[in-house]
Amino acid sequence: MLVKQCDWQEISPGQWQCRRCGTLVVSTVDADGKVLVPPLDQLPPCGQSAFEADDDGPPLAAQAVGYAKALARWIAAGRPTRPPALVQQIYQVCTACDRFDPGGDRCRLCGCRVNQHQGGWRNKIAMATESCPLGKW
Repeated sequence: MLVKQCDWQEISPGQWQCRRCGTLVVSTVDADGKVLVPPLDQLPPCGQSAFEADDDGPPLAAQAVGYAKALARWIAAGRPTRPPALVQQIYQVCTACDRFDPGGDRCRLCGCRVNQHQGGWRNKIAMATESCPLGKW
C-alpha cells in the first residue's frame, strides 16, 4: 500500500490546507515576532493518524518518546507558546474529539496531556511547535 503525504496548499498567509484530506495547519509567532512554520513534511500521512491506538492510548514507552521529541522541538525553537485565547480554542477542539480522555486530560491517540495550562512543558497545545496527530489544529 502506498502511503501519501498531504498535498499542502497555502490558503492564506501562515495557513496551509491539504487538498486531499482537508487537514489545516496554522503557523504561530514566537515572543520575538518570528513566524514559526510547522514542519509540514513531518506530519502524519494524508488522512491517517500518527498512531492507531486503543482506548488506553499508546504504550507508555511510545508516549515518553513522543513527549521527549516534542519537548526537544519546543526547546530548540526557543520555547514558543501559543496565546491564551488560542490555547482555549484548541482545547475546545480537543474536548470535542472522540479521542479525548476527559478523566486524564489527554489525547488517547498520541497520549499527550492537553489542558488549558499556559506552560508548554505541561501542555502540548500550549507548545507552538506542536500539532494534532489528526490534523485538527
